[in-house]
Amino acid sequence: MENIQDYLRPWQLGPMVAVLGAWLFGGGYLLAARYARFKEQRHIQYPKGVIAAMLAAIGGMVGGGILFLITYYIGASSNADLRIVAVAPGAIGAFFTACLVLFAFYDMPFMTALRIGAVPLLIGGCVTAAVCIAIFVPMRGVVTEIRNREFAKQQIQVIDMVLRNSPTPPQTLEEVVAQGNIGPEVVQLYARKDKAIGFFYFPGLPVERSVPTTRLRACEFSHKYNQKSRVVLFANGESRSMATSEFEALLNDPVNAEFKSKFSAADWR
Repeated sequence: MENIQDYLRPWQLGPMVAVLGAWLFGGGYLLAARYARFKEQRHIQYPKGVIAAMLAAIGGMVGGGILFLITYYIGASSNADLRIVAVAPGAIGAFFTACLVLFAFYDMPFMTALRIGAVPLLIGGCVTAAVCIAIFVPMRGVVTEIRNREFAKQQIQVIDMVLRNSPTPPQTLEEVVAQGNIGPEVVQLYARKDKAIGFFYFPGLPVERSVPTTRLRACEFSHKYNQKSRVVLFANGESRSMATSEFEALLNDPVNAEFKSKFSAADWR
């Protein structure tokens, strides 16, 4: 599973600060106005509302974060990804914790705190959720692309090591897995776990590692997360990620004519 750090980028700071400011000043005004109406006050105590909004936000993040992490780690302990499911208890926990903060801050009955805080908290929660979706959901593809490239480079090196230690070059990667020489997860791409074999392999004798060559021995199959770059394995054991244009040029190299023919026939696209 990815860490939250994988989704963070410097440009996201601007929208997050804007949401925080909107909650502190807009949410603070709503809280102060609703409290003044409840107390039948002539003047809205705006600074007090801003402080209440700040404390409610802190309390909500702590309470919601705890419930989110508890749900997340329960799933992680059983290899289940409950990040989406964990949003529900996290949101409920954040709402009620924020109301508890208002209950203590304004010294009022808890049900009154619920009535006063419901509208500002729901508006703030919806705005925050919309901004988070806008800035974090598009990062899913970026994270998947980066992770797939990182893992594919490691996997293809393991594949090369196993192939070099084989007495005779195997004809397919399926054969290597069936013989127990390599685990099935090594030939499965991070971005396409629905496919048992994520790499195209061209059988042939390897070249000594010290010998420069452009002859390809294996590469990723095509998928939407490697449209900009491709992880490849050369016959001398060199493995690297290269731009799609460079990969296409290698395919058109006469030394890779047979590789290109069989790869084009077997590719997922």
